[in-house]
Amino acid sequence: MLVPVLDEGEILKRARQAPTLRDVGNLAAEVLLRHFGTASLVMTPIRSGGIMRGGRPSARANIERLRKTIAEFQEANIGVFNQLMFKSVIDAHRIKWRESDKSHATGYYEAILYDFYGPILATGGVKVLFLLPGWEKSRSCKYVKRTLGKQGRVIELA
Repeated sequence: MLVPVLDEGEILKRARQAPTLRDVGNLAAEVLLRHFGTASLVMTPIRSGGIMRGGRPSARANIERLRKTIAEFQEANIGVFNQLMFKSVIDAHRIKWRESDKSHATGYYEAILYDFYGPILATGGVKVLFLLPGWEKSRSCKYVKRTLGKQGRVIELA
């Protein structure tokens, strides 16, 4: 499969204009269907495991490992949907959510599961899920694996 060339700047511009995370998820689903048809998805824990620094998960190192793995697959001409292009917009919605109620200060932002990954998975376009080490500690990884179910293949990477 040829990896599509995306206008990430235009996609990000549209994502920033989306009023809700569900709208961002719908945009991501549209990008998946329009530009890939079917694709793989690579996931890793970001804040809950994976690469540890000083006894704690390193979000920066985990994101960099995810970015590098996606790039390696793309260089090998494997169609991988890059959810990282939406990360800054997801983070903005997470911050807004946390600031909306003091009880959200330490809670998990579950909207990422249902409002972002939900529409992507509902397309049926994700056919292979690659999970990086430590995925078992990640709610997002577990949710996507469970939701993908039998409609796709799951491969755990070392």
